[in-house]
Amino acid sequence: MTTILGIDEIKLAECVGLWLAEGDSKSNLEITITNNCKNIIYYFHSFMNSTFQKIRPRIYIYKTDKDNFEKFELNNVRYRYYKDNRANKTYYIYRIADTKLVKIWHKLVEKVKTKKYLYSHILRGFFAGEGNLKEGSHNNRTVRISQGKPNNFLEIMLKELNVDFRFSERERSYVITSRKNWSILAQKRIADLHPVKKSKFWRIFNEFKEWHYSHNFIRNNILEHLDEPKTSRQLACEFSRGQGRLQKVLTKLKRENKVVNYRIRSIDYWVKR
Repeated sequence: MTTILGIDEIKLAECVGLWLAEGDSKSNLEITITNNCKNIIYYFHSFMNSTFQKIRPRIYIYKTDKDNFEKFELNNVRYRYYKDNRANKTYYIYRIADTKLVKIWHKLVEKVKTKKYLYSHILRGFFAGEGNLKEGSHNNRTVRISQGKPNNFLEIMLKELNVDFRFSERERSYVITSRKNWSILAQKRIADLHPVKKSKFWRIFNEFKEWHYSHNFIRNNILEHLDEPKTSRQLACEFSRGQGRLQKVLTKLKRENKVVNYRIRSIDYWVKR
């Protein structure tokens, strides 16, 4: 386990991500996060309590008319219960009022943000706070990260991980699509901190049937695979596509005099001209 000032780096980075997404970075009086998942509040508290000790947090619980009040079982924590008729789901605000600790926390946050190898862990915490998943018609699968306006540091992290994205002002979110990007996020376990989002992310990801290449991707890249003779079956395996699809592309390229084919024992081989 690697550490920063004796603190577990991964847990610190995840909690920094949570705070960057759901906290109040302008406050010099308290450390605050807001989330609608009880497990996330427990996780953040567990880290803060074990790392800094002698903290006296408060948890504000805002319930809807439909939900019952949930009891927390945390020592040395003060609770406040409220009703929020506008809320769709019960949510929690976790607060630690300690000006000295706030200064320490801000320094830790800035230190973590300089370490590129922690970006995936920061992003995991960020997604637990502001991430969501959307399914639509025509197998549309979208990862979204809510932000009222473009977030420079979030973009730096996504670019470092080679994730393609766009910012939608209408949706007030970063929008991420395509299996290539989903695969990167899956490899980094981007949704694993939040139990509900984790379950939904992996269900959607496992529904991908094949890579979705951009228009003319195979046509534009197949010649690089034909420096030596290959069958359409071999090429189909390399591109993870049906043999018939590859044969259509090869036939068009043959008409354009870019490839030639020959037959040996009833098997067609293709090679670049």
